[in-house]
Amino acid sequence: MLFRSIVTTYDRAAWIWATLKQFFGTLVSELIVLVLVTVLFLGDFRTSAGPICILLLSTLFTVLPLSAFDQTINLFSLAGLAIAIGAIEDATIVIVENCAAELAQHGPATPLEKRAIVLRSIARVARPLLFSLLIIVASFLPVFFLEAREARLFDPLAFSKTFAMAFSTLLTLFLLPIIVVWVFERRDSASPDAAPSKTLSRRRFTVAGIGVAAVVAAIAAGWRYIDPEQRAEIFELSLFVVAILLVWVFTRRSATARNVHEGRTVALYRRALVKVIEHRYAFCLFGFGVVAVAIWMLNGLQRDFLPDIDEGSVLYMPTTLPGLPTREAGWVVQQMDRKLKAIPEVDHVLAKLGRADTSTDPAPVSMIETTITLKPKSQWRPGMDRAKLVAEMDNAMQIVGYVNSW
Repeated sequence: MLFRSIVTTYDRAAWIWATLKQFFGTLVSELIVLVLVTVLFLGDFRTSAGPICILLLSTLFTVLPLSAFDQTINLFSLAGLAIAIGAIEDATIVIVENCAAELAQHGPATPLEKRAIVLRSIARVARPLLFSLLIIVASFLPVFFLEAREARLFDPLAFSKTFAMAFSTLLTLFLLPIIVVWVFERRDSASPDAAPSKTLSRRRFTVAGIGVAAVVAAIAAGWRYIDPEQRAEIFELSLFVVAILLVWVFTRRSATARNVHEGRTVALYRRALVKVIEHRYAFCLFGFGVVAVAIWMLNGLQRDFLPDIDEGSVLYMPTTLPGLPTREAGWVVQQMDRKLKAIPEVDHVLAKLGRADTSTDPAPVSMIETTITLKPKSQWRPGMDRAKLVAEMDNAMQIVGYVNSW
C-alpha cells in the first residue's frame, strides 16, 4: 500500500505571524513610551490610563470599518495603524497635561471643583486638537484617488490610518474626558483608599529595586528557553520596564510640589529651552544645515517601486535557450535542487518545470521556477545574511547555458 502525504512547499503563514508579532511589539513599545512620558513629566502612573485606553480602543475599533469596506489585515494596513499611533498619543497627552497643570494651579479642591476644572481645561484645548486631527485625516485623502496597482497597494494603508484617526478623534472628545475626570477626582484623595498608594510612594526605592531584580532574574532564568529571534524584543521590553521604574523613582515630586511644572524633568527642559532661545540664530543655522545634508543624502537613496521584502524564502528562476528536451531539463533540475539543498541555510527546495494546466502560467520548459525555503535565521551560520546567502547560491548555480535570476 502506498502512503501519500501533502508537503507544504511555500507557506507564508510564518511571515504573516512575524509581521503581526512585530506590529503588536511596536504597539507595546508605544504604550511603554507613553507611560514613560507621562511619568517623566507628570510624575504619576495613573495619568497614563486615559491615553492608553484611547490608543488601544482606536486600534481595535479600526477593524470594524476595514471589514465593512472589504479590506484585510495586511502589511500596508498595519503600516497605516503604526503611522496613526503617534498622532493618537500626542492629542491625548496634551489633554492630560493641560488638566494636570490647571489642577495644580488651582490648589486644593473638592471633587466637584476638580470635575469643573478638568472639563473646563479639556474644552479649552478641544477645538485646536479637533482641527489638528482633522487636518491629519484630510492629508491622506488624496491616496484614495490613486488607481490601478497603486490603489490596490496603498488603499489599505489610507483606510486603516483614516479610520484610526477618526475613531481616536471621537474617543478623545467623548471618552477621554470621562477617564480623565475619574483619574483626577481620585488623585490626591484623602480617603482611606489612598493609604496604600502613599505607602508605595514612600517605599518607592525598595519597590523599584525589587522590580529591577525581578526583571533581571526572570531574564537570566529563562534566557536559554527564549527563541533566539525574540531575544532582542524581550531585552528591549525589559529595558523599557527598568526605565519606567527608574524614572518613577528619580522624578517623583515632593509633597510640597503640587504644580506639575515644578518637577525635575520640567525644570531641566526649561533650562535647555532658555539656552536654545538665547542662541536661536545658531540653532536655526544648524537646523538649515541638517536639512541641506538630508537633501543631499536623499539624492543618493535607491529608488524602488517596492522594497525587497524578506519572506523567509527565495525564488530562483533560471532560464535557458528554447528547445531543451524535457528529459534533459528534468535531470538539470535535479542537479540544481541537490546543490541548493546542500547549503546549510536551506530548509527545502521545490522546482517546477514547464507550465501548469492553466492559461495564467505560460512558462516554457526553458524557464525553471524554484522555491527555496530558508531555515530560521537563528540557525544560520555566524555572519551570514540574505545578500551573502543569495550570492553563495548564485555562485553554486553557475551552470553552462543557464542565466540565473533571483
